[in-house]
Amino acid sequence: MKKLVLDDLDFALLELLSLNGKQSLHELSKKLEVPRSTIHARISKLEKKGVIKTYAALINHRMLGLDLLAFVMISFDKRETKLDQEAVARKIGKLNQVQEVFIIAGEFDILVKVRASSIDDLGDLVVRDLKEINGVGNTLTHIVLKTIKESPNCIYGQK
Repeated sequence: MKKLVLDDLDFALLELLSLNGKQSLHELSKKLEVPRSTIHARISKLEKKGVIKTYAALINHRMLGLDLLAFVMISFDKRETKLDQEAVARKIGKLNQVQEVFIIAGEFDILVKVRASSIDDLGDLVVRDLKEINGVGNTLTHIVLKTIKESPNCIYGQK
């Protein structure tokens, strides 16, 4: 995929939208000191080119009782399934507690970001739900003790 070349205004606009996607054209125009028509055209271009994929709410998971954040590393066991690694990862992604799924390189093959209500809830996911998926081999679970930085977007190093 070819890298899209953006200018300083595009990056400033992306940064403001990543902090608050509900800002009006008027607010963005004031902050960036450019006409609303320019802001509108830039946002349209960024959406059309796929730089802005969607607008989403950031959820406070603790308010929903999902106090536990964990990362589960999974070995893909091809002897247990006719599915390939990506198909197994997609099945894992359908589980309710699973927030993100990545195919990775290294000792493990799949990395899963999980939100759970308790240790018991996490244990059920790992011991019961994940192990029911053919192709899931060994697992290693890391429980997050404290989140230092969590950001939906990173545009660092694009200039």
